[in-house]
Amino acid sequence: MPAPTTPAAFLAAVPMPWPADVDADVFAAYGQWVGGIGSMAGFAAVAVAVLALRHERRAAAAQRHADELGQVEREQAAERERHEHRLAQARTVIAARGRVAVEHPVYDGRGGFRLGSSEVFGLQVRNYGVRPVLEVMIEDITFSTGDPAVEHTSWVFQEPGGEPVREPFLLADVLGAGESAGQAQFGFDDVPDDVLRDQGTLTVTFSFLDAEGYRWRRVGTGKPVRIGEPADD
Repeated sequence: MPAPTTPAAFLAAVPMPWPADVDADVFAAYGQWVGGIGSMAGFAAVAVAVLALRHERRAAAAQRHADELGQVEREQAAERERHEHRLAQARTVIAARGRVAVEHPVYDGRGGFRLGSSEVFGLQVRNYGVRPVLEVMIEDITFSTGDPAVEHTSWVFQEPGGEPVREPFLLADVLGAGESAGQAQFGFDDVPDDVLRDQGTLTVTFSFLDAEGYRWRRVGTGKPVRIGEPADD
C-alpha cells in the first residue's frame, strides 16, 4: 500500500476509536460529553481547594483560641501561685494570749523615778514571717470557757488614763520579721482577770497589710482571708 501523500490522506488512513459510520452529530455529542467531564473536574478541583482553605483557616483559628486559652490558664496559674505565697506569709502572723512588756515608772531610790518595764498578761500579735506587716488592727475579741452556750463578747480596751472603749484599735504600725506587739489594757466586763489569763479560749479577730499592700483578716488561728484589692501607695 503506498504511503499517504497529503495530511487529509494521512488522517483518513489513521484508525479511529469510534466506528467509521459515526456521523457529525454523534461526534459533536461526544465532544460535549468530554468537555462536560473536563468542566466537572475543574469544578471539583476548585471545591477541593476551597474546602482545604476553609480547613486551614479553621485550624488556624482553633490554634489561636487554644493559644489564648493557654495564656489565660498560665496567667491564672501564676496568680494562684502568687496568692498561695501571700497566704503562706499571712499564716505566719498570729494573735494569742501572751506575756506583754509594759512600761511604767519605777522609784530610783534617790527620790526620783525612772522608766522601767515588766511583763504582764495580755494579747500579743507576732509576725513569724520573713517580711514585715503593716497597720495591725485589733477588730474584735471573744472569750469562751468551753461552754458552747456562753461566749463572752463584752471586751473593752482602755489606754492608761483614758476611758474604756469597745471598738477596733491600732496595735502596731509595723511589725518586722520576728517582731511582736502586745496590749495588756483590755478585759471583759463579766470575766475575772485570773480566768481570762489561765482558762478558756481567747479568740482575736485582727487585720493587717502585707508587704505587697494586700489586707488580710484573721479570726483566731483560722485561715487568713484577703480583703479587697491592694492598698494604694
